[in-house]
Amino acid sequence: ISGKVDERTNKIHFEGFIPNVTYKNKEYQSGYLLCENPTDSLHTIVSFNAMNKKSATSYKVDAFVHNDSLSSKMSWGNNSAETYSGDILAVTRFLKSEKQNKFKIFSRIKQSNVIVNDTIWQVHPSTVMVDNGIVEVSDFSFSHKDRFIHINGRASNKSSDTLKVDMKDINLGYIFKILNFYDVDFKSEISGRVNICNTMQKPRINSVLNVRDLTFNNGPLGDGVIEARW
Repeated sequence: ISGKVDERTNKIHFEGFIPNVTYKNKEYQSGYLLCENPTDSLHTIVSFNAMNKKSATSYKVDAFVHNDSLSSKMSWGNNSAETYSGDILAVTRFLKSEKQNKFKIFSRIKQSNVIVNDTIWQVHPSTVMVDNGIVEVSDFSFSHKDRFIHINGRASNKSSDTLKVDMKDINLGYIFKILNFYDVDFKSEISGRVNICNTMQKPRINSVLNVRDLTFNNGPLGDGVIEARW
C-alpha cells in the first residue's frame, strides 16, 4: 500500500496491490485498490481475479461519491470458451428516513448489457430502496428476446411482505455456471413464479415451476411441474 495526503489541497491518493490471497479455500489474484479525490468527488476502484476450477473471473467496481450520491459500475468477465461478462450501472442516493436517526438507500439501476453463454441479455432500468430493514425492488428485469427474469416486491422480516420472482425459459445450466457450481450437472429450461416471504428472518418459499427437457448428469428425465413449499 502506498499513498499520500496533501493537507494544503485536501487531496488524497492511495493505491494497494495484493498479488495473491486464499480465503475459505478459494484463491484470488491480482487484487487492486485505488482511492483518490482528484476533483470534488471521491473516486474508488476495487478489482481482483477469482480463480475457479475451470477458469478465472475478473471483477471490478468503479465508484464515484459526491455529496449524498454514489455512481457505480460493477463489471465482470471470464476467460473460458463460453463468455459470461457484463456491467451493472447504478446511481445510489443516501436520504434521510422517516425513522429517527436513520437513513435510507435509494438505487436507480440503469440500462446495460450482460453476456450469458455468448448471448447478449439486457438489464432494464429499475429501482431498489432499503429503508429500516425493508428492501423494496421495483421492476428489476433481465431479458433476452422472450426469455426473462423479473423481480418485484418487498423483502423484510414480515410474512405480509413478498418478493416475487417470475421466470420464462431460463436455462438452469447457466445459473449453475454463473454460481461456479460444477459438483452436479443439471440442465433444463424453467418457467414460473417463486414467492419469498419473511425473507430477512426465516424465509418461506412458495413456487410453481414448469420444467422442460430436464437432464441430470447427462441423463434425460423429461418434462414436469415442480410445486415447492418450504
